[in-house]
Amino acid sequence: MTETAPINNSEPPWLAAFPFIQQHWSTVAQIRQQYPVLSAYCIAEDWQNSRRQNESTNLPAFMRRFRQSRLAYVAAQDFQQPVINHLTALHRVSELADFLIQKAYQAAVATVVARYGLVRDDQGNNQQLQVFALGKLGSGELNYSSDIDLVFIYEQGGHSDGEKSLDAGRYYNRIGKHMIQLLDQYTDEGRVYQVDMRLRPFGSVGPLSCSLEALHRYLLHEGREWERFAWMRARQVAGDWQAGDRIMLTIKPFIYRRHLDYSVFESLAKIKADMTLLTDYQQDDLKYGLGGIRSVEFVVQSLQMTFGGRDETLQGVSIYRQIQGLYEARKLSSHDMEILRHGWLWLRKSENILQAVDDLPKHEFSMSANLKAHIAPFFGQPDWFGFRDQLEKFRTQIDAIFQQLFADVATETVVLTAAEQRLVKNKISELPLQRLPKSTAEKVQGVLQQAILIGRQSQQTDSKQDHQVYTPADSRDFDQDESPPDIAWQRLMQVIKAILKRPSYLSMLVKEQTVLVALLRLLQQHDYVATTVAQFPVLLERLFEPHELPKNLTVRWLDNQWQHQRMPIDDVEQWMEALRYFKLSIQFLI
Repeated sequence: MTETAPINNSEPPWLAAFPFIQQHWSTVAQIRQQYPVLSAYCIAEDWQNSRRQNESTNLPAFMRRFRQSRLAYVAAQDFQQPVINHLTALHRVSELADFLIQKAYQAAVATVVARYGLVRDDQGNNQQLQVFALGKLGSGELNYSSDIDLVFIYEQGGHSDGEKSLDAGRYYNRIGKHMIQLLDQYTDEGRVYQVDMRLRPFGSVGPLSCSLEALHRYLLHEGREWERFAWMRARQVAGDWQAGDRIMLTIKPFIYRRHLDYSVFESLAKIKADMTLLTDYQQDDLKYGLGGIRSVEFVVQSLQMTFGGRDETLQGVSIYRQIQGLYEARKLSSHDMEILRHGWLWLRKSENILQAVDDLPKHEFSMSANLKAHIAPFFGQPDWFGFRDQLEKFRTQIDAIFQQLFADVATETVVLTAAEQRLVKNKISELPLQRLPKSTAEKVQGVLQQAILIGRQSQQTDSKQDHQVYTPADSRDFDQDESPPDIAWQRLMQVIKAILKRPSYLSMLVKEQTVLVALLRLLQQHDYVATTVAQFPVLLERLFEPHELPKNLTVRWLDNQWQHQRMPIDDVEQWMEALRYFKLSIQFLI
């Protein structure tokens, strides 16, 4: 959808409801004359022209005025756009932050270099500090009045070559401090951005800048699950871009695991519980409340982390683009994709409208009567009630998707007969669980209980044969096309025993009934499946991923499958391992 035609620069009727924009309206009107359409706005050109007209203004003051007036311009332009184009506003706000961070970086580097010289590696090459943005700036979808999460990383150590020499750590710390002072110091002009450095290794107690070696060591030995989520949204915003690429290559194995990482849902259990506590008290919070922005982010990032190690197209930083990517990878249904995409845009635009009132990081869904009187047209709605009802509808639908994804089947009450309870107890006694965590036994019990429930529906008829492996993404129940399978208990126990030390696979079988049904049906049909999966448990992942076998296998089809699933290969041994897995997976599907 294209942007709507620009309005004239007379004061719009909604202006009084936004004191922050009203304060900068004269500048906004001038910018609108040069850039009547938001998508055509050029920050660098605007900066150059404005700086030329304000040469006498010191850099800190000019940066603050520039950020405030340009943010007011973006907000005013966005009000007249359809909701679907709010992404353009998020991108412009992020580009503005990138630009101002780079200006602060350049000024800080110049100050430190003038006094301490340059840090060089063993070959005499200049070393630079790399600045990474995380959070919403990292995703390129920054809020109007958000703080910015930054991390400072340098590749190598050494000393500066100035008259007064500093080791690399202290040298880059000084650059970082100068940057933060330019951006975050509060003056009569306000601040540019509030800078949050707590996502660096060891948080506020760690050094301001960190070497790549120290970062790698920290993530390997100290990195927690929430830090994987944080680094998923990492994007370089200043420094040497090639060095930044090398740093991200080092970090990626910490974020994305090569095999299906279904254990992520367990790791998120505490985070989800914390969110639930928040929603008890913040029902009207657009960020943390039920069906809020954070719910969408958790759905998207959880699926990314689960499947991104095997599918590099799911490793992007943008929430909006990954919603579409997850749909294309058949990890989201078209229905859920549309709800998440449109609901997220409605939530983000609503949140940004609240923040544009006074340029404050507000998330609570409360509005003045004046704002209520003007907000509906921003969303193409006839009145306040139409806007509110549609927003609530989106939030209810988003919460339903969130609850379904994070539902813990293992904790649900399962009513078994006395005979079925004895069967579960006997099967568990066959397994060597004594030295394994209690959670493993609970997962095994969950798998067995789900198998019994499936077996209850078993009919004494042959299952129809076809070439489709059903997955959760298919949005089809198994009993629509095939009768439930009988339980081949000996073969099932053979598989369970093989995956006792792989809790993510047990979690997958507990949580995803369609995967367990597919496994049970295959076990019912052939002993080959039990033997092969027991030897190569990674093949269970093929039951989760949608695959259709053609009636006639061709070299072209096989080559396409190989090109699609092959991981980057570093040596001959890895290449042979990938080829071996490919052979086994195709045999398994056949």
